[in-house]
This record gives sequence, C-alpha cells and structure tokens, in this order.
Amino acid sequence: MRVPVVIAALALSLLVPTQAGATTTFGTDLNRAPDDGMVDCTTLPPWGVPTFADSCTWYSTISATENHIVPEGIGVITRARVRVGRVTGPMQFAIGRAQVDRNKEPGQGTLCCVWRPAGPEFTPAPSAVTEVVLNEPVQRVRDFASNQDLFDNLGLSVLQAGVPIPAAPAVSPIGSTSTAGACWPAVQRGNSYCMPGGPGNYAVLFNADWEYTPTGAGGDVSVNLAREFAWVRRNEARVRLLCQLARECAGLLRLQNRKAPGAAAAAAASATVTYGSARFKIAAGATKTVEVKLGASGRKLMRRRRTVTVWANSTTGSGASTRVVSAKLKLKR
Repeated sequence: MRVPVVIAALALSLLVPTQAGATTTFGTDLNRAPDDGMVDCTTLPPWGVPTFADSCTWYSTISATENHIVPEGIGVITRARVRVGRVTGPMQFAIGRAQVDRNKEPGQGTLCCVWRPAGPEFTPAPSAVTEVVLNEPVQRVRDFASNQDLFDNLGLSVLQAGVPIPAAPAVSPIGSTSTAGACWPAVQRGNSYCMPGGPGNYAVLFNADWEYTPTGAGGDVSVNLAREFAWVRRNEARVRLLCQLARECAGLLRLQNRKAPGAAAAAAASATVTYGSARFKIAAGATKTVEVKLGASGRKLMRRRRTVTVWANSTTGSGASTRVVSAKLKLKR
C-alpha cells in the first residue's frame, strides 16, 4: 500500500500560494474521458476481488500538479466538478484531514485520514461535467515548532452499488504503483477515519476551486516579525523576520508610516512615507535579521526620537501569488 506515502510526498511539494480572493483550480484534468467499463464500489480494481461494501470514497495523487491535495495555505473550497460516463448515481464530496510527523522516519509519520462530508448529495448528469457548490474551509499548513504538517485532501464518494467510479486509467510520472486512494465503505456511511487502500493506476475525474483566505498575524502569512522591535545602528534598522512557509520566503520589506493594503503600490501613494526598504531571502521556517538602510525621511525620523513606531510591510511573490503582510514595529536607538 503506497498511497499514504505518495500523499505525504505531494503534500511536501511546492505549490505556489494565491493572493486573497483569487481562485486556484486543483485536481484532475477533466479532459480525460471516463472509463465506462470501470468497476463500482463492490469490486476492488485491478484484481477484481469483492470489497463487501456498496459505497466508497475515492481520490487521486497522480503528480505534483494533478492531485486532490488542497493548495498550500488556509482557504475555502468554493465549488467542485465531477465528470461521469453514461451510468450515474448518487455521490457526495468529502474532505480528509491528514497529518505528517516530520520527527519520524520518512514514510512512517503519515496519518491519513479523518474525513467529513462536504456539500450536498447529488446525482451527476450522465456523460457530462456536473458542478456542486461546497464553500468548505480547508488548510495545508506546517507547524515549525512541533515539526508537523496538516493538510486536507478532497475525495468523492459514490453512494450506491452499480454506479461506476468516475475514473480513467492513468500512469504516475512520480513512480507510484497506485495513483488512486479509496475507502470502503464511503466515509459518509459511518467511518470517520479511513486508511486508504491502493486500487491501482486511475485518475478520479473531479477537480475544485480554492480561494486563499488570509488570517492575519500568526496565521497563514508568508513572513512575520520574529520580534516587535528593531535596533537602529549607523542608520540601519535590523529587523528580525520569520518565514512561516514550508518553502523559502523571498521578497521586499518596507518600513513605512502606514499599513499597506498592497505594499508594492503603497510607496507610490503621496500620503505614504517610506523610511527604508530592503530585499530578503529566508529559508523555510527560519529567522533572519534583515538590515534596512534608512533613507532621508527615516534618518530625520530617528533624529527626533529615540523610539518610534512604524509599519513593517513585507511583500512576497508576484502577480496572482502576491502576499502582503503588515505589522507594527518599534525602532529603537
């Protein structure tokens, strides 16, 4: 059984986070055609042995770009779509919470999954793509203090015998012998915990839309202040930053007189004063002192007082993946 290992590997891969309000679609490419000869929940493919269940929950982990693990961050699955063949029946989406303990040996620290139903029961239209509204909160985060990962996985439950699993044959480019995971019976039918089996090389034909939702300081942000003050020496503010992502944080830090709704644009606003700025690169989970050279306005500010409060506005990413974090910072000399 290799599906939990594949899930863990994909969960640790680097997916680019999205800015608040923007939508990321994840899951299977629905240009794949469903196999009308696919088994139903009563049979375990590819061996054809009975499962002794009339319902089941399925998902895929085909590759780092085509899988049912939610994107990095905290967000909401707004809607999901499934493509079925000629035969259809009652279905429902489900969300499974998995955990990876990085303190254990690779492959030994994965706990998958505790499930919950998501959205209404529905019957997809035959030979078509059907969309369902979910609005389900999900997350994929790393706690650097405990060295644990938590991530959610979207699954699809088929709730009646005789309904083929909406899937197509697939080969994994990452070398897995089983691209699909499944639980028998369906997770809505009494089993909140399920260690999935590996039913073979199949792409389960559903995908979903995910929206990033920022949670503020201490939540799903890219960088944060490691301490709330910075010493100023020789016209340089030494700002201690913490990277809260499971990958490198790289961007621009600005010390300004106001909170930035978008720090990239804030410097151009006439009412915004930038006291100094510096670019940074910080390893995942690490802290680093960023030396910010003060400009004329910053030097003038520090000449007047020994302690002053400014806004530390950091920007990471670009375009649709931009994240802006603002926090108050005391400058001391």
